Amino acid sequence: MSEISIGETSLSQIVESIITGVAIFAIDENRRLIPVYMNEGLYRMLSYSHKDLERMLVDIRRSIIPDDLPQFEEGLDEILSDNGAVDYEFRTVTGDGNIRWIHIRANLYGKVDGYPLVAGVILDCTERKRIEEELALQNERLNILSESVKEHFVDLNLRTDVLNIRLGNKIFNNGEIILKDFLAKKELPSVHKEDIEKVFSVIESASKRNLNDSFDFRSNYFEGDEQYHWYRATISSVRGVDGYVSRIVGRISNIDEAKKRELELQRRADKDALTGLFNKGTAMELVKEAMLTNSDEGKLAAMIMIDLDHFKDVNDTFGHAAGDKLLEDVGKVLNDSFKGRDIVGRMGGDEFMIFMTDIKSENDAVSISARLNKMLTKRIVKTQGEVTISASIGIAICDSDMTDYEALFKRADKALYTTKENGRNGNTLYKE
Repeated sequence: MSEISIGETSLSQIVESIITGVAIFAIDENRRLIPVYMNEGLYRMLSYSHKDLERMLVDIRRSIIPDDLPQFEEGLDEILSDNGAVDYEFRTVTGDGNIRWIHIRANLYGKVDGYPLVAGVILDCTERKRIEEELALQNERLNILSESVKEHFVDLNLRTDVLNIRLGNKIFNNGEIILKDFLAKKELPSVHKEDIEKVFSVIESASKRNLNDSFDFRSNYFEGDEQYHWYRATISSVRGVDGYVSRIVGRISNIDEAKKRELELQRRADKDALTGLFNKGTAMELVKEAMLTNSDEGKLAAMIMIDLDHFKDVNDTFGHAAGDKLLEDVGKVLNDSFKGRDIVGRMGGDEFMIFMTDIKSENDAVSISARLNKMLTKRIVKTQGEVTISASIGIAICDSDMTDYEALFKRADKALYTTKENGRNGNTLYKE
């Protein structure tokens, strides 16, 4: 790979254009922040004009939520101790009166005029904090629910290898399930295949040592219907007179509604905030899992890579707000176009990936790509100028023998760049 260099002017433009805040401060003897450099992203994030932000920084502690001042001071102490990069978070009031969570990663850079010089990156982590708080509340509700609902009780006799489940559910009228040779056969009535290994792993651990544990699993047995419901099993080891674990006892509670809410919150945390699509890391992991499933089922699939043509011109001509709105619109088009097991992710910037599962032939992928070319072509006309957006698309077919994500990605990426070399605004199917 040849050496690539970026001039100081280009580097400055890149730093100024990113949404994340980048700043350098000097710290005076009164622990006040003296701005040396702040990029435009910081002003936009905190909704301050240049003058207002500089005025606020003179006494920044007045804009910080009082309960979070100790975190702010502690973070400042750690930075000044010069032990490397420091991460900390606190809430602040922005220029438009909103309360936002701020994540700072900073370190001591040097000194200027005898004052410590601090360089850092400032992120708005409000959405993540909100989801974390909601997840914590959801978990608390889940625990309350598991205590209040009617439960099933389990008793595994390790001497006889017999599992007895007493059903408290009215459908079964307090009946019983008796499973002989339970650990030897490793069988459970109608437990979801993805959860069986987890269930037996916890039980086997509890059979070897004192253990109080819980695990969540899906089953379509206890409620008397064919739908899988979520349950939480809470178990404890019981020692016999010889000191060895002789029984495992516990209870099973229906937590279906609360668990599905929790999973939905977790899925939202894995989504790109701007487009609503999976973020890069989550999309990659989901595609890897889907490729393995695809291989097991002997199905044909396809990876589609999309790169927006002339997206930079939108930012340069109309501003970043217009660029963000365009990405939101693209996210809606992709969300509406793919359903079910298909995976749609934003890989960064203006690049997107779709993994189409269970297609009949490569023509399915080519056909949808051609439709996407039409749907993503857009002419933007404003007083500042005119820009026409289109999409360059690369397609790689994944047969049931292929399980290498990186190899599939490289094929789709190569096809994408072939489209770009051929004039953009089209699609290319990878061929050996």
